[in-house]
Amino acid sequence: TKRGTNTFSGSAYTYFKNEDLRGNKLDGEDLGEREREQRNIWGMTFGGPIIKDKLFFFVNAEYEHSPYPVYKWHHSANGKGDGTSLVSRVTDEDMSRFANDLNRMYGWNPGSWTDYDGQDNVYRLLARIDYNISDRHHLMLRYNFTDKKKNYAASGGGLVGAPASVYAQTYSGSMYSRKDNVHSLTAELNSSLGRNMNNVLRAGFTFNNANNRESDANFPTIEIQKADEGGVNRPFLLAGYDQHAYKNGVEERAWNIEDNFTMLLGKHFLTLGTSFESVNTYNSYLRYGAGYYR
Repeated sequence: TKRGTNTFSGSAYTYFKNEDLRGNKLDGEDLGEREREQRNIWGMTFGGPIIKDKLFFFVNAEYEHSPYPVYKWHHSANGKGDGTSLVSRVTDEDMSRFANDLNRMYGWNPGSWTDYDGQDNVYRLLARIDYNISDRHHLMLRYNFTDKKKNYAASGGGLVGAPASVYAQTYSGSMYSRKDNVHSLTAELNSSLGRNMNNVLRAGFTFNNANNRESDANFPTIEIQKADEGGVNRPFLLAGYDQHAYKNGVEERAWNIEDNFTMLLGKHFLTLGTSFESVNTYNSYLRYGAGYYR
C-alpha cells in the first residue's frame, strides 16, 4: 500500500475498456459480433507530510462505472418465441395491455418493456496516516471504504421458467439493485525492540453491509401464467417488486487484534504470536414480503 512521504505528490488516472478492445478470434476463427461491453475507472491519489519526517498522509479515491443491458430478450411480433434469437412469445400488445391495466386500476406504472439498461457503480476510498513516533516505533492508521450498487434481473416466482425467457417477459420496474457497503479501519504499531527483535501489534474493525437488495417497484409481485404448446403453465407476464429482494440483506461486524514478536537467531527466525477475532453476522430474508399474486 502506498504511503505519504516528505514530498507532496499526486496523480490522476483513468482506464477504459469496451468490446472493441477485446479479441474476437480463436485459432483464426471469427466468433461473430461482439457483445456490448464497457468499463470506466476514474481515480486520483494525493499524499505528503503533515509534519516533516514525522507525520504523513495518503489518500486514494476511485470511481468505477460499467453500463450493461440487464435483459436481452425482446417481445415478438406474432406471439411466437425464438430462443436462438432471444425473442419471447410475449408481444408488444400483451405488455402494453397489462401495463395499461395496472396504471388504470391501481395508478401504478410497472416500467419500460423496451429499455432494460442497468449499471454497476463502485466508489472506493483509501486514507492512510503514518506516524514516526521514534526511530524504533512506527504507527500506521488505514481506512478503507467501498460502496457498490449493481442492477440485476428480476428473480421471478414461477414454478416453471424465468421471468424473461422464450415464454415470458417482465418490466424494467421489476429489476432490483444489490448494494454492498464496506468500512474497514486498521491500526498497526511496528516496534524495533533491539538489534534482533521486532514486534508488530495490529488491530482492525470491519463493518460489512452486504447483499442488500432493493427495488423501485412500490407494488406487490403480479404474475400471469399461460400454457405453452405442451399445455404446461409457464410465467407469461411479471410485474412488481422482486419477490426475493424485499428486506434481503446481510450485516456483519468483525474486529480482530493480533500481536507477533519476531527474533532473529543466527540463520533462523523465531516468531511468537497471538490473535483474537470476533464476528457478528445478521441476515434478513423475507420472500414474498411485498406480496405475491398469481
